[in-house]
Amino acid sequence: MLSRLSLRLIIAILIGKHHSQSRCVIFLLAILKLVSITKEMPRINQRHIITASEIGEFAYCQKAWHLKRCGEVADSPHLETGTAFHAMHEASVSQAGRLNRAGKKLGVVALVLLVVIAFIWVVTEMSR
Repeated sequence: MLSRLSLRLIIAILIGKHHSQSRCVIFLLAILKLVSITKEMPRINQRHIITASEIGEFAYCQKAWHLKRCGEVADSPHLETGTAFHAMHEASVSQAGRLNRAGKKLGVVALVLLVVIAFIWVVTEMSR
């Protein structure tokens, strides 16, 4: 939170840099608004605030994120099923990535072969 001393220092810096008084007033009003917003922060329902780690959890598993937000405990019989599902899903995503990379490599090889065959065909046609 900004103290009165820090507000005075900011105003002194602004005036010292020969800014117009209107800019100082606008800046001061913006800081006062920021201070009033930070005072209201504790009143905001914490359920509406999503942290960066929660975004990561949501990206990994939306269902687990939702259950955690609702206050569900992870000691359920479905936990083993979910863990097994995630392991299978991770394996299939990993395999899909490998197949994608292999497909790209095969595409490059096919293109090189096509260019070589076209070159050989052009050379043989020109020699006739």
